[in-house]
Amino acid sequence: MKLPGLTGSMSVNLPFILVAVAEMSPSEALAVACFSTFVQCLPRATQKFNTVQAIFNFGNMALAVGATRLTFGDAAFNSMVGSHALLLALAAVAFFVANTVPVAFVISLTEAKNALKVWGDIFQLSFPYFVASAAIAGLVLAATEKIGWQVPLFVLPVMFGIFHSYKRYFSAAKETPAPVAVAVRAAAATAD
Repeated sequence: MKLPGLTGSMSVNLPFILVAVAEMSPSEALAVACFSTFVQCLPRATQKFNTVQAIFNFGNMALAVGATRLTFGDAAFNSMVGSHALLLALAAVAFFVANTVPVAFVISLTEAKNALKVWGDIFQLSFPYFVASAAIAGLVLAATEKIGWQVPLFVLPVMFGIFHSYKRYFSAAKETPAPVAVAVRAAAATAD
């Protein structure tokens, strides 16, 4: 999904990546993340495959998965934190930072914008999604222990629901004029 005002997108793969990092080996988690990134990079009807963007996305995903795995899998860090849920939350924060900072930096370079402002915009638009994804991953990990491996299959419709909710919200936001523009038009109309 395209984020308004940004040259970036958001996808539904985060809870699955967090579950993969928690349950699989580092190479398996990386394979899951890179495969989902490959699928996300496939061209849609109105666009062509962008090789440079795909390479950046793969590298960025590898960095984010590495930071997440390091946070979640480090024995010393595990012993300091103690709580499995808190550890997952910290791993999700590591993923968020490692995933969004390089994107903000590249956008700032390519569009001559302030990197901190771009990252702030990304944070504002996508942080709630990251929190929901971490919570869903935590529920999946807890339920998988009791129910089994089928739990992630039930999460897929929930994530698509969240994805379409964001998509619908941002589509409506694009069509709604900004309050400042409405005020300027109203002031111009009353001045006539």
